[in-house]
Amino acid sequence: MQLLLYVAAFVLWECTVSLSQNAVIVASYVGRGSVLRGPGYRILSPWPGDLGLVLEAASSERAFSLTEFRAALAAARHDTRFLRIWCEAYLLFMFLGMPPAIAWLGAEAAWLRALPVIGALQIGTLVALYATERRAVPPLERRVERWISSALFPPALLRTPNELVAQRLAEFHPATAAAAILEEHAFVQMLRKEIGRLALDRGSAEPLLSLCEQRGIDRSRVLAPARVGPGAASYCPVCLDEFLVERGHCDGCGVDSVAYP
Repeated sequence: MQLLLYVAAFVLWECTVSLSQNAVIVASYVGRGSVLRGPGYRILSPWPGDLGLVLEAASSERAFSLTEFRAALAAARHDTRFLRIWCEAYLLFMFLGMPPAIAWLGAEAAWLRALPVIGALQIGTLVALYATERRAVPPLERRVERWISSALFPPALLRTPNELVAQRLAEFHPATAAAAILEEHAFVQMLRKEIGRLALDRGSAEPLLSLCEQRGIDRSRVLAPARVGPGAASYCPVCLDEFLVERGHCDGCGVDSVAYP
């Protein structure tokens, strides 16, 4: 059982990412979207079918196209489906099949009987990875590094479906990914924060606001939001904390509050 715990720890280590100040994780866990902002360390879902995108602000026109993001996501998920199935089977066998086998047969006997199955899963998953990379257009990055780590360190192999999908979507803005993945209220909140941060750099918010029309949301929900607390008079444009005064200052974000209409 200790060996299984070591494997679990290695899998979580592989799922840990270090975020820079400008990096954002847009993730979907069992169909539920979430957004995490850097800096710091975050743990992505170990399940191969979940989505975890580490994105930074992009400025190209395509970066804000919700239609193109959805098409790229669908294509990437389609191209990695067989690899994802193999990785899911691998993960389920290790963490759902092995514990009862160890409890029934003992650790040594269980692992000896499981070795042929583990070997077959390892080889099958590597074959699926090879087929996935051959079909990829344009060619995927870090192929040699991925093969070495996956062949010598099986826990790294379980993260490859998500990694390959993330590579295909790296040029999109985090807000575009959020528009496709988050539910409506969460997306509006995220967009308000992105525009608040953009205002600090005196950048144009129009590309971000264009996502409102693409998602079918009225811009007034972002530009003239309704107060949450009944006595709130203003809010921080970056973290969205509310203030009871019209002219407040958010010490955490270092910006002045914005008065509600």
